[in-house]
Amino acid sequence: MLSAAAERFASRAAVVAPDQTLTFDQLDRLSTACAQHLRGLGIESGDRVTIWMENGWRWMVAYYAVLKLGAVVNPCNILLTADEVEFIVRDCSAKAVIVARQRGAELRGRINALLITESGQQALILTLNRF
Repeated sequence: MLSAAAERFASRAAVVAPDQTLTFDQLDRLSTACAQHLRGLGIESGDRVTIWMENGWRWMVAYYAVLKLGAVVNPCNILLTADEVEFIVRDCSAKAVIVARQRGAELRGRINALLITESGQQALILTLNRF
């Protein structure tokens, strides 16, 4: 669906956030690159991936990346505590958690899943913290 929108509306704004505006083409390319990175980490179709990040362009890139792999998005509100997110991750058997950089340390060592933090200003860069 995103790829079709990117072809049809390539230069139109898809995401407008305080720190970044992405066109449909940019969102499609960034989410494809993110999906390839996640695939390289072993995420496959049917895997559950939790996203624990603020609403914004990085969240959208992660969301579409997970969908492009055929994996299941498990969104967690950024206002949840680490204890609550840990429970959710365990309960749904998430294979990975994509987490905001400032919250990643709160989950490190607490879950049996890939813990992937976002970083970078102009691109979503995912860093594997624990396997």
